[in-house]
Amino acid sequence: MTALRFLNPIQFFIGLFVLLFIHQAQAAGPPAIIIEWSQGSATQEEWVEILVIEDHLDMRGWELTDENSGRPFLVFGEEFADLRSGTLILVYNYGLPQRDPRLNAVQWQTTYRPCRERLFTPEATAFTAVNWNNNNAFGNTNNSDNPILRNANFDIVHDWDNDNDSAFARTQGNTLRPGARQGVRYIGTTADGVSDPALWQRYAWDDANLTPGRFNTPEQDAWAQSLLEAACNSVPGFVASASPIEVCAGSRTRLRVNQASGQPLEPGTLVRWEPADQIEGDPTSAEVLTRPLSQTTTFRAIVTVGSEAGLAEITVRTLPNRLRIDVFQTPQPVDGQAELVLVARGGQRPYRYSVDGGDTFSAISRFRGLSTNRTYRLVATDFSGCEVTREVLLR
Repeated sequence: MTALRFLNPIQFFIGLFVLLFIHQAQAAGPPAIIIEWSQGSATQEEWVEILVIEDHLDMRGWELTDENSGRPFLVFGEEFADLRSGTLILVYNYGLPQRDPRLNAVQWQTTYRPCRERLFTPEATAFTAVNWNNNNAFGNTNNSDNPILRNANFDIVHDWDNDNDSAFARTQGNTLRPGARQGVRYIGTTADGVSDPALWQRYAWDDANLTPGRFNTPEQDAWAQSLLEAACNSVPGFVASASPIEVCAGSRTRLRVNQASGQPLEPGTLVRWEPADQIEGDPTSAEVLTRPLSQTTTFRAIVTVGSEAGLAEITVRTLPNRLRIDVFQTPQPVDGQAELVLVARGGQRPYRYSVDGGDTFSAISRFRGLSTNRTYRLVATDFSGCEVTREVLLR
């Protein structure tokens, strides 16, 4: 019979702590992963895509290298200080003709603005050193000549071939490893899945399935979008409003952003409205006026509190102008004084009326004491800002 062995309380808690530590380390996963890369055409047109997993990731001093060169060919600079999760970073072989021609269609964002873009395509100035060609990056000289992402302590964050795993790097002809004029993409939707060769696909370097500047599948796009939304809505919620929310085409409306509780924003909170070109004046206030709108527009308020950012959106609908106005005059003016009654129809109540060309308005539609032998420019507006004008000569 085997004797039972019991741990004393100290041994038990030490063992439990070790198990919890190992579990947390395994669950954490890499803070950033390589999800696509291309060897390009011969020794040119190479690029690597990196997906940020950990929110507020500081990649300053990180290195992109490979096992063959033995030294970094890209060192990430100050622009990588605070990356939000769900951001896609596209780094590439700089200059022409070295650059993949498909990258010309990518909307370049050379200065990273957290929570305002999902794609960050830094230019060479974003890196402390750019030695892509001089350091023989991805030179195809051996089967381990594959990208490795290291942090500022030189610890491996993501080694694409998983320390020369045979499923990735055994031979150029029978495994995932792309040779010259080839590239690979990750189709998974978890950070840990990058180590599974079944979730990687290899294509010719110019195949339509290789998509620099875009995520590799709709499912992956949705996963990255959920990461970004979780990161950028992590502070207490905000609510945007418009008054009115439906406007007549060619009219303005007033936008405002508050805390979700309805309270005004705290002092020191920063706001940026987009699209900024549709805002009248400075688009960095909690309350702004739009320009005259020609179509239904969704406005986004990016609200920054310290290092956190939140989003609030409001869609303003534009309506066709169905407003019309009927005018009635008293039949017999007394002592040269006449009376007009304006009646607006269509549109949305309440209406407002003016007999001085829109300088002043009244909710009352009856205007007394008007001079005869004079032309009046009458205006009526509705709740949506639709407007109708009409000129009337009083006799």
